[in-house]
Amino acid sequence: MRLKPTHTQTQPLFTPTFIPHPPPPILPLLVTLSIILFTPHCLTATTSPPQPTPDPPSPLSKDLPSLIEHALEHNLELQITRKEIEKAVGAQIQARSVRYPKLSLESRIELRDQNLFNQSPPPIAGLDDYWIIHLYIHHPLYSGGANPNKIAIANLHHSNQLLLLEEKTQDLIAQIKETYYTLILRNLEIQAQEQALSVLKKEIARQQALFDAGQSPRFNLLRTQVAYNNIIPELDSLKNDAYRLLLHLAQLIGLPHHLYPSHLKLSHLPPSLPSPPRRPPNLESLTTAIQKRAEKKRLHNLSRIASHQIAIERSALYPKIDAFVSTRTRHSDPPSTRPSFFQTTQEIAFGILARWDIFDGFLAQGKILQAQAQADIAATQETQWLQHTHAQARLLTSEILSLHYILQKQQQNVSLAKQALDLAQDSHAHGQLSLLDLLQANLDFTRARLHELKSLHRLLVAYTQLDRLIGHPPIHIHPSSLKISQQ
Repeated sequence: MRLKPTHTQTQPLFTPTFIPHPPPPILPLLVTLSIILFTPHCLTATTSPPQPTPDPPSPLSKDLPSLIEHALEHNLELQITRKEIEKAVGAQIQARSVRYPKLSLESRIELRDQNLFNQSPPPIAGLDDYWIIHLYIHHPLYSGGANPNKIAIANLHHSNQLLLLEEKTQDLIAQIKETYYTLILRNLEIQAQEQALSVLKKEIARQQALFDAGQSPRFNLLRTQVAYNNIIPELDSLKNDAYRLLLHLAQLIGLPHHLYPSHLKLSHLPPSLPSPPRRPPNLESLTTAIQKRAEKKRLHNLSRIASHQIAIERSALYPKIDAFVSTRTRHSDPPSTRPSFFQTTQEIAFGILARWDIFDGFLAQGKILQAQAQADIAATQETQWLQHTHAQARLLTSEILSLHYILQKQQQNVSLAKQALDLAQDSHAHGQLSLLDLLQANLDFTRARLHELKSLHRLLVAYTQLDRLIGHPPIHIHPSSLKISQQ
């Protein structure tokens, strides 16, 4: 008998129930979808490609006063000198600290074992609780004259750093002026040589055509080519020197090196040299101005520093007297005593300390002799500087007067050379003058112009050196901010 399979219906252990939710709102979905779909296109349409940042205007494109103003703020040598002034201020604070009393506080806490080898009680129980606080006040009363002289030396060093900043500022102004004038001269020389090359190039083409037509000998063509080739190395030398001067001027004004390629251009220079001043140098006014120079004051301060140093070395021969106040609090808690018998003591002491080095093996005497020799050296250097500066002032005065006369004559010579060149061109056009004579007239005119420019440049440089010699223009330094202004 075959048994039939019986199918039993199994009930699920968990029957999910579905809770109906309301349909999502349509408007927020549409807004979200539109943002996703259209935002990239909107951004693409409204976003413009990044524009390259233009370079800042070149400081070399400014006039000479603006260049000097830029250099006073960005020159690295002046920035270093300002930091040296800050160091001198710190030295002043250190020197003046001798005017004030010194206060020191010392504290110490200990656990003492007075019965280390007798360990009948436990080790920890045999330790003493001990602490001490010591307050000490010390003030020098008499140092043999060393402390006031140390303060005076620190003040003079600070004053010398300010004077050194004034010196370097005037040196910087003079260097910028000389470099600026020389750059203008090189630029004008380059323009004159390029004009001569342009004229000779046209003449070479004309002589080549005449030679091909059989109307001119080959000598004229070769002579023109030789004159053209002789100018090329001179022009290259002038361009190299102009680039060297541009680099030097950029360093003087503190131009960052990454701006050199875009800022070092001769096109930023003015088209001509400035006119020289017409003031006649007066030796009496020069002598008065030299006495007010920063170098003169700084050298005089060195003599004063040496004198104060002598007093410091002599102070070793005198006793030193100090006053002091001391208070000391002690606390000891032996383990054998009860808390009511704490042993706390307080001590207060004040008095005067005296110290006198009676014999030091002639150490102080050797230092005194050394300081005296240094004082004599400083005084001699001041006299030497005065003699050299007065001699330079007379030499520059004579040179300026001579250059004024030479410049006047050379200006007349340029006028004559221009008239001769016009006549030579007219005569050569009518066949009355040879090509060699025409080239010589052109060369004479170019040389006359260059000689005039060089004399004008020498006159401007001489005035710059004379201004530097007498400390003109005066420089005022604000010690609080170390800012420099020209008066």
